[in-house]
Amino acid sequence: MSILVQKYGGTSVGTIEKIKAVARRIIAERIRGQKVVVVVSAMQHTTDELIALAKKITGSPPERELDMLLTAGERIAMALLSMAIWDEGHEAISLTGSQSGIITEDNHTRARILEVRGTRITEELEKGRIVIVAGFQGVSGKREITTLGRGGSDTTAVALSASLGAQRCEIYTDVPGVFTADPNLVPDAKKLEHISYDEMLDFAYFGASVVHPRAVELARRYKVPLFILGAHTDEPGTLITEGKQMEEKYIKGITSREVLLVEFEFEKEDELEKFLQELIRKRVSVDRFACKARDGKRLATFICDRADKQALEEFPALKICDSLSVVAIVGYGIAGRSDLILEVMKCLNGMGVMPIELFQTHTSLTFLVPSEIEKEVVKVLHRDFIVKRRKYGKV
Repeated sequence: MSILVQKYGGTSVGTIEKIKAVARRIIAERIRGQKVVVVVSAMQHTTDELIALAKKITGSPPERELDMLLTAGERIAMALLSMAIWDEGHEAISLTGSQSGIITEDNHTRARILEVRGTRITEELEKGRIVIVAGFQGVSGKREITTLGRGGSDTTAVALSASLGAQRCEIYTDVPGVFTADPNLVPDAKKLEHISYDEMLDFAYFGASVVHPRAVELARRYKVPLFILGAHTDEPGTLITEGKQMEEKYIKGITSREVLLVEFEFEKEDELEKFLQELIRKRVSVDRFACKARDGKRLATFICDRADKQALEEFPALKICDSLSVVAIVGYGIAGRSDLILEVMKCLNGMGVMPIELFQTHTSLTFLVPSEIEKEVVKVLHRDFIVKRRKYGKV
């Protein structure tokens, strides 16, 4: 029998009724002959509620204790899901990250997985049990409980898939796949049957929340076939694997997210080095980093997550703009396409928009716009480059 790894997010197990529905879906796969490993997130709102409790105690909870607290959310969900499977007449066992052999760095709150020692999982599968694993957590070499930070459960699922040699990894979400734009924002967005790892990395990093880029990167590295599916529908989802398009011009979709634009003024190289060391220490996510001269001054600029604003505010010399969003046009063959830039500029000029910090890679064209018009820009670009299709290939 082949191994199937599934991951269910917090909204998918947000109520007892949803947990029971997920249990029946899992059992159906077991009946089909699969060995099933399930990674589960905390029930919807549980993590926020636990953080709120911590904040009532102290404004600065120690990271070790915060990890101990937050991992309780996934343990609750995994135990309830296991109970639901037992109640349907099938055997299951729930395991924490440490019991599953997920070994991480020593860092708290944002640890990375170093290796997976899946002996316990394999033993339980051989007994015919469905294995339920708590996502988002592991144990360090110092035997400390750690959490994996954003996208932790997605990353757990892919890491287990790679380690166990799973046939596929399925990520279940509120939407039945990856769309050409956020279907909640763009009603005529189309679901994609297939997307490459590289394209999905851009989709995920620049706003698509169906799967975390850490998980996609790990899937690419270990060639894990990754499926995005709806948790409460039987619709076919989206397969994420290697791309095959070569030099074809082929736009897959439009995505966006709010970001910070940061400027750091410096005179000497050692000032920049110290600043970068502090960013590393504070684990600030940095993208589109560039050094430039302007008005006789030396500047380092980059964009980063809005969530990093509090950490950045500890640097008084920084200029932080928090009213911008990054918009990304994702697809193959984008690097070097001046014709695409021209078409985008015409489209944005028609809206009275001048893009900031335009940047090309092989799989994306990104630029910054004021956050207040982000959604409208996405809608217009989707209309012109996906619905009308222009000359950039069909979806």
